[in-house]
Amino acid sequence: MLFEMPFFGLAPKDYPPQKQQPLTHAKGFNELTKVTLILPPPINDLSSAMKKVLHESIVHSSQGKTYLVALEFDDGKQGQQQNFTPLIPLVINW
Repeated sequence: MLFEMPFFGLAPKDYPPQKQQPLTHAKGFNELTKVTLILPPPINDLSSAMKKVLHESIVHSSQGKTYLVALEFDDGKQGQQQNFTPLIPLVINW
């Protein structure tokens, strides 16, 4: 399932001051730079909407044994990782 949230083309850091939320994370995250969706086969039957997301955003896909989401912040420059599997299928790199 896909949904779109209208952010008016602005990154949170570019919101007007009265609408900005705190952008400092305890781990030192600054910017989400990559989202990888690991999908079990077959991954070649994606919807046209999903293909558009993969083509036009920071979201990528990869084939794996099970479903997993990998989030990368700041291009992974700190070389750190938190793996939440098997509790939830999520890995965060920063």
